[in-house]
Amino acid sequence: MRLLFVTHRFFPDCDAATRCVANLLSSMNSEGVITDVVHLVTVRQGPPSPDQVIRLGEAFPCFCPGCADHDDFALVLQQGAFSTVRCLFLKLFQKLEWKLSPMSRYCGLNGTMYRAFLREIRAQLRHRNYDAVIATLCPAEGALAAAKAAGTVPFFLYQLDPYTDNLDKPASQREARRQLEQQLYQKSKAVFATPLICESKRVSGFPGWEKCRGLEFPLVVPRTTAALRKAPRFLGVFAGTLYPSIRPADDLVQLAALLQDKPVDFCCLGSGMSYLLKSPFWAPNQSNIRCLGKLPPQQAEGYVGEADFLINIDNKASNQVPSKIFEYISTGKPIVNLYYDPKSPSLSYFLRYPQVLNLLCDPDRVEENAVALWRFVRECRQLHVGAELIEREFFDATPAAVAHQMLNAIRG
Repeated sequence: MRLLFVTHRFFPDCDAATRCVANLLSSMNSEGVITDVVHLVTVRQGPPSPDQVIRLGEAFPCFCPGCADHDDFALVLQQGAFSTVRCLFLKLFQKLEWKLSPMSRYCGLNGTMYRAFLREIRAQLRHRNYDAVIATLCPAEGALAAAKAAGTVPFFLYQLDPYTDNLDKPASQREARRQLEQQLYQKSKAVFATPLICESKRVSGFPGWEKCRGLEFPLVVPRTTAALRKAPRFLGVFAGTLYPSIRPADDLVQLAALLQDKPVDFCCLGSGMSYLLKSPFWAPNQSNIRCLGKLPPQQAEGYVGEADFLINIDNKASNQVPSKIFEYISTGKPIVNLYYDPKSPSLSYFLRYPQVLNLLCDPDRVEENAVALWRFVRECRQLHVGAELIEREFFDATPAAVAHQMLNAIRG
């Protein structure tokens, strides 16, 4: 069997979708399935390092410099004047297209990205015989291109995040997103989605909801952590992405400020770290919280490995569970979970994890939360969850379990 995955980012990026797809590829490869990946790149890259090579299959980057975000543009500048001018020209063209193209105006789709995906997917389908094409949603551009290019090859949708009801996207485009998502559901043979998304589709009666196959994030890989630290100060690490409307920074900043006189440091790494600095609770002289931004995967994992405890900031949206919690659980480390809704779906997972401090973020409970956090911090170096318990309680979120269910559905 040979499968073609279509996704936004892949190595050396290390976002949630990349980790999910990479974990699935590894498990599928171990069963003899050949897996290729088409993914977007905005900067010319060298060959991947040995630990990032797909064992059975290849990665095919589709080059789209005009889609470079703020962080990627810094890399474009390093590649010389020609690359910079080309990137700026393509960005200006995209802005013009955004105003003129109905697809861009009403749905928020990037036409340049869509065409880049379409060209590369068609090229791979011409050269190889695939048993299925699986596209992640988001980005919708890649999924739409895969659905159009697949032809007679079975097309499957892999949905890790809400699309129609995504609170991080403009509300004015919601109806257009719904129509596009409905179109993708119609074209797909099956939709692999998180249990939460599947349930929301069923309850709302979304057309095609019966195609949903509930799969957990394939991110639980129990591993042995580093020896307990004996440093004079405690270290808490948040590794992930901050969104102002879904996953805000204010509550973490405020808690850190209340513990400035304690020997505890907070280290934040990932995307959206600028929101920490914009928080009204951020003080210029605040020395116990550091913003490191996006780091290479190995360096980021090093900080997580050194942490005495890990920090999860829950989603304010009730239709999303932070994928990061499964990676945190894999470490066996103590977890501090900042949540906003007593009915948060994340709590159902943390109830199965023995070493977690759940703090309801409420303006009236800030002082109480700070006291509870400091008490937990002092105890956390003695707390550890064994790999056997993690694998037993969260087996349905292991890559092997998810890959097995996906392959069974593809084989029919």
